Amino acid sequence: YFCPGSSANPPEFIVSSSDPSIVTGIRVYASTDAPQPGQNPNWDPTSFSIEGWSGVAWVAIASSDFSLDWVNRGVTGPMPARNTDGALISSSFNASDQALSFTEVTFENSESYTQYHVTFPTTRGRDLNPEASYVINLSQLELVGEVLGR
Repeated sequence: YFCPGSSANPPEFIVSSSDPSIVTGIRVYASTDAPQPGQNPNWDPTSFSIEGWSGVAWVAIASSDFSLDWVNRGVTGPMPARNTDGALISSSFNASDQALSFTEVTFENSESYTQYHVTFPTTRGRDLNPEASYVINLSQLELVGEVLGR
């Protein structure tokens, strides 16, 4: 997943589902290590914001940095490992794929929504250089929690 943004409009997207869900976490898998355009570890997101659609307005659910281990890679240590192109990700709401490179944050939330607005206000490259291009690149993003009505 490759998404450009700008200082005024950080990379963002909306996730919709026919079934309501209660999101209590976010999991991001590192993009591939393939040497092609858009495969830049500096484009890893380092923070996020999640809102749920109430039917009238967007409601803030959570906003945070990803783990310091993930955020500081490339600053105080090597970049995170990259996932290989085409790697299958075997995960669920409750468990990540431990064989792959990812970061995860959990948070408290008891409200259900069918639409989520996810924004990535900062990236590794912009943390290192505020003038760097403002894009994100992920292998996969997962909103962790519980799907209701199934």
